[in-house]
Amino acid sequence: MSSQKSQSDTYSHYYAAESIKNNQILQRCSATGLAIVRFEDESLQTYNTGGPYKIHKASNVYVGDIWIMAGQSNMRGHGYQIDPYTTCSLIEQGQPGIHLYDSKEEWTTAKEPLHQLYLSTRTVHHTLPDPTVKNPKLLKYRGASLGLSFAKHYRQENSNVPVGLVASAHGGTSLNDWKRPDALNDDTEDRTLYGAMMARIKAVGGPIGGILWYQGESDTNAAADASTYKDRFRLWVQTVRQDLNNPALPIAFVQIGPHAIDVEETKKNWQSVQLAQFDLMMEEGYTAGVASIDCSLDDRLHLSAAGLKIVGKRLAIAASKLLKASQKGVGLFKEPFCAQYQDPLIPDLEGRIPPCILFTTSQTWSTADLVENDDILGFGLRCEDKSVAIIHARAAEDATHIRIWISHKPKTELFLTYGLTYPLAGSSNKGWPAFCIKVKS
Repeated sequence: MSSQKSQSDTYSHYYAAESIKNNQILQRCSATGLAIVRFEDESLQTYNTGGPYKIHKASNVYVGDIWIMAGQSNMRGHGYQIDPYTTCSLIEQGQPGIHLYDSKEEWTTAKEPLHQLYLSTRTVHHTLPDPTVKNPKLLKYRGASLGLSFAKHYRQENSNVPVGLVASAHGGTSLNDWKRPDALNDDTEDRTLYGAMMARIKAVGGPIGGILWYQGESDTNAAADASTYKDRFRLWVQTVRQDLNNPALPIAFVQIGPHAIDVEETKKNWQSVQLAQFDLMMEEGYTAGVASIDCSLDDRLHLSAAGLKIVGKRLAIAASKLLKASQKGVGLFKEPFCAQYQDPLIPDLEGRIPPCILFTTSQTWSTADLVENDDILGFGLRCEDKSVAIIHARAAEDATHIRIWISHKPKTELFLTYGLTYPLAGSSNKGWPAFCIKVKS
């Protein structure tokens, strides 16, 4: 805490001392690492990143970063909290410096389940269907989320900065359910997900570190929703940033992951949403995406506690990179995947055997767990020539590339896919998203 008080009005944001609650996280200024509190005598007090502080009548107050948890059930968390066959705990435990603005819209120390929607006073959480609202007893054994894993790894990435999580997700919701209402007022803050999220942001003080988003499964129910997901999500991101007056607001999202769906149309739509999210991952700016296709499930749609811990860590790394990019005012650069034909180097074989596909990742997508000459599963091909096939895919060049042998070179365009079939054998914890990219000559 700074030892000086000031009457200066040069600060862009301050917290009213009398409004601060027990266990609250105050959002630090990205440039200075400080939070400013205004007292009743109109003096201003600065507080450094960290804590705990006692401010006015509130205790256990920290200064750090606030992240909104938005989306549907995989963000709300629907993993088993305990193993149903052994009763062993599967969840992350809380720790000092990780706090939650909970479903009752009160600050508390964070512990699972992070979302308890049945306790919300907002109408929207009781009109949109969610199994934990209809039957809150589910939360006795389900409700494990990615939030605590995110917060712990985010602290590791950012000098142990305190983290405030704001519970705003709701199960089973589509992107249309998250659409901005025409006006933000008391009624829409009560009856819409977007309005409720904005009301919570206002209630926790205004500035936030960013938004965590995990949604898209419900948009696979109809081809029209799946095919327009990319443009609609871009608009949603733009709208949020406009409403918060922060064009560089970090937004870290999760590409929808594995499933055990047996409806062919839904499976096709699922791939459409995944590929839309992959395209969004590759765009420069203040939005970043992470994969979940290599994570385990607890049912046909919902990631397990173990899978959510992995995704939480990935989100923490992505969010940290976005935060640094936002502070610099320079959008995060995304190195794309690359797939190109490679002819054989033995002259006698040139033209007698087909070229292979040389696949290259980038620093964004690690190949650290690959071993040279290991077979790599999960790749596929898309082409008008349905007879072209993969012979094998193996790590090469000290495991920095993957060389994919194919049956023949088609006369039409060829696209290399990854992660679009399940189960994704041999891909554990690579962290690669599902994708479809053109093979270049």
